[in-house]
Amino acid sequence: MAQNKQTAAAGGGYELHIAAVPVPGAEPMKEQIRYKVEALDGPERGKVVAYHTGSDLRAQLPAGRYRVTSVFGLATTTSDVKITDGPVYHETSLNAGGITLALMPYFGAPNIKDDIEWVVWTFGRDALGNRWEVARVRGPNPRLMLPEGYYIVTAEHKGATAKHTIEVTAGNNYNYAINLNAGTMRVYTEAAAGANPDVTVFWKIYPQGSDGTGEPLASGSSADDTFLLPGGRYLLVGTQGDKAVRKEIEVSPGKKQSLKVSF
Repeated sequence: MAQNKQTAAAGGGYELHIAAVPVPGAEPMKEQIRYKVEALDGPERGKVVAYHTGSDLRAQLPAGRYRVTSVFGLATTTSDVKITDGPVYHETSLNAGGITLALMPYFGAPNIKDDIEWVVWTFGRDALGNRWEVARVRGPNPRLMLPEGYYIVTAEHKGATAKHTIEVTAGNNYNYAINLNAGTMRVYTEAAAGANPDVTVFWKIYPQGSDGTGEPLASGSSADDTFLLPGGRYLLVGTQGDKAVRKEIEVSPGKKQSLKVSF
């Protein structure tokens, strides 16, 4: 558990209470903020006299001038405060905004309610051409607080990935519904269409051009199965006992398609 480092002055000190807000005038944030307080004068000049990770910081400090650094994600803000003869409450603004994310399989369809892995990346690249990961969360509708700016968001669902550029403006909340641009492909066997629908069939779907080995994009084990896949061409590999079949399939965004497979 993170702990405040408290410095008590000879003869007593005063409470410094620091909270972070996304923009001036907003409600204090509840997220985990990293705070650091450095002394600007006195015997502890240049030293870190208090630090904490949490929604706010409270520390007992002697009168003097201090520099407060608050960090949340990529947002870093620095401000100076002065303690004279009583407790001080100080709000530090992180210049951040909120986003809520959702993933739709295709335009006009209900949002996906299954588990989704979201990754937020910096929009800009570093000197080596790399983007940096800002946040990673799981769930159908996560909410994040991010510093103002542009970002790349990727959403992965059952091997399918969607990517979108988003904008965050300080003090505002946005709802982003990202389009997976997918369609459904039903694959079934003659057994499923006839009298024995419970026969075990294993399906694996690979990218176009794959040799049909390694980790598939999607898999199933029913004689009648439906896959949600982004629009494009794929390799379908099916096995039933010692029989196997390989077929190229094409998925069209927003369409429901089906394919009967014979072994």
